[in-house]
Amino acid sequence: MRQFVRRVHFVGIGGVGMSGIAQVLLNLGFSVSGSDLKDTELTRRLRRAGAKVHLGHRAAHAAGAEVVVVSSAVAAENPEARWARAHGVPVVPRVAMLAELARLKKTITVAGSHGKTTTTAMVGMALQAAGVDPTVVVGGQVANLMGANARVGLGDYLVAEADESDGSFLSLFPLVAVVTNIDDDHLDHYGTMENLKAAFREHLGRLPFYGLAVVCGEDANAVAAARAAGRPVLTYALDRAADWRGKVLPALSGKAAQRLEVKKHGRRWGTLDLRVPGRHNALNALAAAAAADFIGCAPKKVAKGLSDFRGVGRRLERLGSARGVLFIDDYGHHPTEVRATLAAMRGSFAKGRRLVVVFQPHRYTRTRQLWRQFGPALKGADAAYVLPVYAAGEKPIRGVSSGLIIGAARRAGVAARPFTRAVDLACELAAGDVVLTLGAGDVWKVGADLLRRLEGGTLSDS
Repeated sequence: MRQFVRRVHFVGIGGVGMSGIAQVLLNLGFSVSGSDLKDTELTRRLRRAGAKVHLGHRAAHAAGAEVVVVSSAVAAENPEARWARAHGVPVVPRVAMLAELARLKKTITVAGSHGKTTTTAMVGMALQAAGVDPTVVVGGQVANLMGANARVGLGDYLVAEADESDGSFLSLFPLVAVVTNIDDDHLDHYGTMENLKAAFREHLGRLPFYGLAVVCGEDANAVAAARAAGRPVLTYALDRAADWRGKVLPALSGKAAQRLEVKKHGRRWGTLDLRVPGRHNALNALAAAAAADFIGCAPKKVAKGLSDFRGVGRRLERLGSARGVLFIDDYGHHPTEVRATLAAMRGSFAKGRRLVVVFQPHRYTRTRQLWRQFGPALKGADAAYVLPVYAAGEKPIRGVSSGLIIGAARRAGVAARPFTRAVDLACELAAGDVVLTLGAGDVWKVGADLLRRLEGGTLSDS
């Protein structure tokens, strides 16, 4: 195919969504350049793949590009975007570029307030094992996808994480749409829960009449949105009647964290041996299996792909251990995610051990809306240390701070206190403890710092 566009420039190329699309375009033979404020493993990986990545934003970085891609986080006055508009170069939102890629393939999307990154990666693994050779774009690093957040396949299918946070998933027209749940998040964009549910109805309404909505039967909002969209619906669940139903059993092998016995329309479909712990991951795997089955993947091959899945970066990710203390990191930043992550920890890494949680609230708007719910959500912790709010570009809101969450946690019976210094916490840890860093910001750095201190015996700042 002749390419009239040779060079594509990404403003904010280091973001997980942007870098994945950039990787796909590189693999398709396009020349890719981009800019970001920080050098990260994602930007370094893109450089190794052939992209030209600049640090900082200057108009000269975009000069010569024939398309400029921007994320929703990029300000309108960004000099590279301004240069593009001044020179008649198309400025394309990230999701529009993803939608363009989706036009070349049959698309499976995964949307939802929680679990979409893991579920997207699981669908990709299942299809890969089944010989479908999919293209996959996911919002996290997956070891089985060459350690990256994207892969390019020669097959007919694209598996994409669909971001509902700013309504951008409404640009996609999938063949199969998985919805893991619809929870009270991103109301800073939608305003009300009703608006959020309406967006999901619209997303599912973009399915063709021969497509399929795969929705969690345990989430009333997801089921209602799917029914209202008027498209074929398949439900999955663990604890109630559904088209696909899973029963969690103890793992039989040392590699597996749990076993899932699966029934499809009441008849045995197969068994999934999962390396990732937690009830939420059992649901994610059930959704992935149902989506893969719909497009004709063989059950045994799907089961093999899911059994090989080792997780996504920053989702119950093991950082290491030192002096008998185990360090785990997770991206969870909503009360529902916090509760599910702590339950998974109690059934796996922290079983019979003291669980110390270091939590970083994410965004002032989310903290203002949900601080009361975070207290009970942290009840699974033996001790909780709460960092200041990670702003994520937001301006502070008067009266909103991590102190609200600390107070709510204490009222729920949690031993919660402000996080001060890593060295202070390091001195309080003992062999047998498990430390979980939790949040969507940079709280993982605290875990890495604690791990280094224990490994090196550095328990002071001197």
